[in-house]
Amino acid sequence: MIKNNHHLRKLSCVFGLSVTSQFVNAQIPNLDVPGSFEAHGFATQNFVLTSENQFFGDSESGSFEFFEIGINGHWQATDRLTFSAQVTARDAGKTDDGDPRLDYGFLDYRLYNSDTYSAGIRLGRAVNAQGLYNSTRDVAKTRPSIILPQSIYFDSLRNLALSSDGIYFYQDLFRGAHEFSTQFSYIEPRADDPDLEPIVLSSFRPGRFEGASSWLANFLYDYDFGKIRLGLTATQLNTDYISRNDPFLSDGEFIFSPIIFSAQYQTERVTYSAEYMRRRSELKSLGAPFDSKLNGSSYYIQAQYRINNELSIYTRFDNLTSDDSDRFGDVFEQNTGLSGDTRYAKDFMIGARWDINQNWLISAEYHDVEGRGWLSLLETPANDGSRYWDLFLMSVSTRF
Repeated sequence: MIKNNHHLRKLSCVFGLSVTSQFVNAQIPNLDVPGSFEAHGFATQNFVLTSENQFFGDSESGSFEFFEIGINGHWQATDRLTFSAQVTARDAGKTDDGDPRLDYGFLDYRLYNSDTYSAGIRLGRAVNAQGLYNSTRDVAKTRPSIILPQSIYFDSLRNLALSSDGIYFYQDLFRGAHEFSTQFSYIEPRADDPDLEPIVLSSFRPGRFEGASSWLANFLYDYDFGKIRLGLTATQLNTDYISRNDPFLSDGEFIFSPIIFSAQYQTERVTYSAEYMRRRSELKSLGAPFDSKLNGSSYYIQAQYRINNELSIYTRFDNLTSDDSDRFGDVFEQNTGLSGDTRYAKDFMIGARWDINQNWLISAEYHDVEGRGWLSLLETPANDGSRYWDLFLMSVSTRF
């Protein structure tokens, strides 16, 4: 009975947000002029089934505990000043409890704007411009698949990756069919993901991480309105670790420095995408044996074929290595006693999507996975999982 009520509450939220969004848009025209306001929403219900291991709920028995719903608003206060915000509730097994949170909320002031060049500044909590998909990862309609490549876009660390609090400088330069976009950000990362501590320390401790002064730089080149896209993202995310009287740990720092190279080529029917991440992780001042420096890498290659305007199929190979000097975690397992397959993952995926109309989408995909490098340790403990496993997902999504 409780479970049924839980699903009824989800459906009520979808209906309520849909009505609210349509009412707001009916009252205030969607115009990019001073004083205009627009609101939109989205909701996605997923079904997850795994042969082994747990992914967003009791997926070995089939799980509906992967649900997202949100509403966002945009107010054009003046010709140069706008305000944007998004509130989201996300249920994802033990990694997310479904409580509403502010994904972003910022003011945007346009310093300069012309047909060939624009520049501005954002202040508040804004989305991190990382790779090809981070800026649009929330809405299922704008994602290439139900879940993004987990070696680059970790869902278990969604808050940390999605947005940060800070000040963002951006500019766009247009030269014919060429567009050059840059963003430089001085930020404080959101370190409130429950999986961050076990991922970084390979165990559950009584302490916590807090965001510290960090930076992000993103460069994107676009040719012929998306026919070719090339990108580079460099980041240094700094966090402070508060040990909370842990007898084995001192207060310290965790520094995460990824560099992402992105490329995409699009024809009328096919989109090819690939990204490579080189990352450096460092733990400082926590004390032996936790202090360490680690170099890892990730990449994926992906293709999507559009059969027609509604139907498409896609495939991807995704590879994650936590430590390039210990690719399959053998040394890690010897030193810690924890399973080495938590240090890497190889994922081959095939899927299909049906874009019923502008508002509704149905998708399904199958993953053949070796390794557990991107699984949550909250849901599948290090020594309580399988190296080889299958993942099947189905998704129904709407936006309004």
